[in-house]
Amino acid sequence: MFRRYRAIALALIAGCMTEKRFEQRYAEEFCALLSDCGGLEMRGYASARDCEAQQSAAVAVCDNFASDHASDCIDDLSQRTCDQAFDQVAPRSCSMVCD
Repeated sequence: MFRRYRAIALALIAGCMTEKRFEQRYAEEFCALLSDCGGLEMRGYASARDCEAQQSAAVAVCDNFASDHASDCIDDLSQRTCDQAFDQVAPRSCSMVCD
């Protein structure tokens, strides 16, 4: 749980979200949520590190990256509950990152 708050604090310090930073943060938050909820194996990941490596590679590069939406996505993802994670891991705000 502390890992999530540390990541949020680092994002606030870092300021504007870049595509590369979003990629990294998304993978960290996504995998931390699955790990906290016991869902890594269910989703086919051997470990949190495996999850992060696969998620970093899976984040799409977009033509119109919106850093404000990227920040919202990470914030919303960090506040997901286990029930929400098993229903749909990524919050809707994440779909607006490449608008």
